[in-house]
Amino acid sequence: MSSLLKLEDVKVYFEVKRGLRRTFYVKAVDGVSLELRRGSSIVLVGESGCGKTTLGKVAVGLLKPTSGKVLYKGKDVFSLKGRERMEFRRRVQLVHQDPYTCLNPTKTVYAILAAPLKRWGLVKRREELLDKVASLLEEIGIPPEEYLFRYPHQLSGGERQRISLIRALSVDPEVIVADEAVSAVDASIRVELMDLMLKLRGKYNVSYLFITHDLAVARYFAIRSRGFIAVMYLGKILELAPEDEIIKRPLHPYTKALLAAVPVLDLEYAKTREPLPLKRLDVPSPINLPSGCRFHPRCPYAMEVCSREEPLLKEYSKGHYVACHLYDRG
Repeated sequence: MSSLLKLEDVKVYFEVKRGLRRTFYVKAVDGVSLELRRGSSIVLVGESGCGKTTLGKVAVGLLKPTSGKVLYKGKDVFSLKGRERMEFRRRVQLVHQDPYTCLNPTKTVYAILAAPLKRWGLVKRREELLDKVASLLEEIGIPPEEYLFRYPHQLSGGERQRISLIRALSVDPEVIVADEAVSAVDASIRVELMDLMLKLRGKYNVSYLFITHDLAVARYFAIRSRGFIAVMYLGKILELAPEDEIIKRPLHPYTKALLAAVPVLDLEYAKTREPLPLKRLDVPSPINLPSGCRFHPRCPYAMEVCSREEPLLKEYSKGHYVACHLYDRG
């Protein structure tokens, strides 16, 4: 599979001033490399505040990194100009977290979905617009005759998020960055939305960078899409592997802690599952990061070297990468 979107050693630092002389830097993203290939998916999971959304904004070109590169089909996104820049903007789309604020409250569903079609010239004649918008609504299970001329405040959260998704897909993108796309809706609707995303993935041949803080959601989406899971913590990727590897054979203590915290319905399995007692529950401040491994103040397996040297992300087995001194090989 050819590479569509590639992040190379991306760093995003934000300057924070306290008082007249004190300046701090928040290392929101600190040396992240990911590659999204055609037809594949990567699920980025981690606690709130770890830099996931910042990385998503960088991936779609909304935020220029402090250093590092974002490559779209081998070309630096922030060097693109003219037609190539516009092509990138069309082919890499973002589905926002909050369905209540990402739709214009003064526009009808018809106007919201018609705007990108007109902007990119995907409908040749004005009379075709109504039919095209109606067919888009049918694809997401919303009856057009009832919803075409409703306003966003007349829709449920799940309906708004469906419309956000099909709006992004309507311009025939190659990559969708879904930033917490199911976190703002009821738990009963999350699986339905993820199934819809995966169904439309096959039809539109789109690749997903799926961002979530919920490992149960991450596991479901990754298993169904047969994608990779990348575990992020305080701006760093700590583990990256195919979904079956990271769920069945997690290596990093942080990944094990996340998995141990996921509720399960299988009582027999729950009895055999061993919890991972963390040394601390609170996450260190991103302004004052720990030395060495960023997880070592909370890690029950921390060694002396962990507080001294930052581990590199290395391939432990085929396709399974981990940044942990427990797996260093001489």
